[in-house]
Amino acid sequence: ITTAFATTLGISNYSVTYNITQTITRSDDMVVTCPDAADCTKEYDGTALQPVATATVPDGTSAVIEYKTASTDWSTTAPSITHVSEGPLAVQVRASNANYDTVYCNYTLTITQKALTIAAQAKTYTYNASAQGPEGTYTTGLDTYVEVTGLVGSDVLTSITLAGAQTNVGV
Repeated sequence: ITTAFATTLGISNYSVTYNITQTITRSDDMVVTCPDAADCTKEYDGTALQPVATATVPDGTSAVIEYKTASTDWSTTAPSITHVSEGPLAVQVRASNANYDTVYCNYTLTITQKALTIAAQAKTYTYNASAQGPEGTYTTGLDTYVEVTGLVGSDVLTSITLAGAQTNVGV
């Protein structure tokens, strides 16, 4: 209904109130999908874990995806963690589009510990009735005493404390 339509009917002597209700119906709702658990957990490898959420909007437009943690405000950048001590990190996700209700999902990021093996180097000593073998804390020449496997990236062993010098044969 328009004012031009009302005046052409010769009702100019009336105060016309237009009650126009417009309803837009959607065939589907917008959906936000959080990363699955397998994408949110990994063994420590020195690199960041940063999965992202996705949104499906039925009308083909895009949604704004935002992330929030307990210590951050909403941001379009997905949070990441690199070290075990940074997690578990709970993440809340929201997807918004002006034509749809805002939708939410949650996931948790976790870095698990990587196995690290520290093995004593095999040493042979001649019995002399005294305690033999290294004891104490060492910060240099560590490869003289131990072999380390499992470190990643630039991670290094900076010191080691050894105990267990032996006096008797076969102990």
